[in-house]
Amino acid sequence: MLVSVFSINAFCALFGKIEVQCPSSQCKIYMDNKYMASGTKIFKLKPGKHKIKVMEKGVVLLNTYKYITANKYIAIKVVPKKVIAAVPVVLEEEATPEEMSITAEATTEAVTSPETAASIDLLKEEEGGFKLNWYLSPGYRLEDAYANGCAGLTGGLEFGWNRSLLFDLSLSSFSGDNKLAVIQEGTLTVSSLDIGLVYKMGGFYVGTGAGCYTFDHTVADSTIKAKKALNLEYEETIDNNYGFYCKGGYRFTAFGGINFDLGVKGVIVNTVARSTEKNTVTPDETENSLKYGLPITTAYLGIVF
Repeated sequence: MLVSVFSINAFCALFGKIEVQCPSSQCKIYMDNKYMASGTKIFKLKPGKHKIKVMEKGVVLLNTYKYITANKYIAIKVVPKKVIAAVPVVLEEEATPEEMSITAEATTEAVTSPETAASIDLLKEEEGGFKLNWYLSPGYRLEDAYANGCAGLTGGLEFGWNRSLLFDLSLSSFSGDNKLAVIQEGTLTVSSLDIGLVYKMGGFYVGTGAGCYTFDHTVADSTIKAKKALNLEYEETIDNNYGFYCKGGYRFTAFGGINFDLGVKGVIVNTVARSTEKNTVTPDETENSLKYGLPITTAYLGIVF
């Protein structure tokens, strides 16, 4: 089901729309230094930063950059009074008919259309401003040789001044049954505080960073009873440690504008398992320790706010 949702929305959110509202039909619109059309038009563009220039009779009315987001609509109103510079007409590369058919659409919609009114909030997202998102992602730790699959939860923040590269701060917790691979069977709870960087490429993203991982291991009752039958008190702990993680995924919009986050995160934490056996009859006590790398791979589907 997750694969199906991922595939459908990946194709539906490949482009964003920008409407250039010109004061007259004599205005020429250039996108990324290519002449596209004259007069008011709507363009479908791939996500990312695009250069937009509008000229009328050799006068530059608009020369700026806008960041296009997949499956979003923004509008720019070109005002004749805001003249940037008067320059001679320069021949620039003209878009091919194929590019025109993909990126440009003629429009007769009024400036006060419902779609334009809905884009007012999007126009507030100017270049260079501070950006802050927070997310809540239920996840599932994948089964491996060390533990069974279990559910968990991750919450975090993304913030920064660059729209493509942001800081990532998150808190996660997973709890489930571990296998008899290195430590005794029981319930292992893993909590982590991670900080790193995330790089966005349209709807796709990758991230990496480091975190502090804490472990709480409750040994199974069957093991405790077996040890008790041998007059032994048994305890087992796992040392807390740091680890480096990497993650990647895709963000898409569905169900009336809700932003979803589908991804995978992986980390291997090098830690030490320690056990203590104390004889209840004699004063004998035995301590053992074993170093091992604990892999933690989680898949998650959450919401971004």
